[in-house]
Amino acid sequence: MKDWSVWLYLCDRAFGGHEEGGWYFDCGEPVTHPCNRSGLSEGQAERYVNSLDAVVSQLNEDRPDVASVLSEGQYRFRIVPDGQAVAFPECRPYYD
Repeated sequence: MKDWSVWLYLCDRAFGGHEEGGWYFDCGEPVTHPCNRSGLSEGQAERYVNSLDAVVSQLNEDRPDVASVLSEGQYRFRIVPDGQAVAFPECRPYYD
């Protein structure tokens, strides 16, 4: 059985390039938070993330959506393999 972790991430959109009128990609950085948990089964992790809706709403209060030019990111809890809370994407994407 694989163990999973639930981590808070600050997620945003980053400018990828000018090709085709401009394109963006999603990115995120893990954030230390008391609600982060590890050693969960996949089902436990999913239920736990769903129970954190009120926490996420409070953290994102007065934060513009990531699609806004005023965005500084929004907080989201993500399920990741245990011990692997790392920034994403691992490599900057390129236009093909």
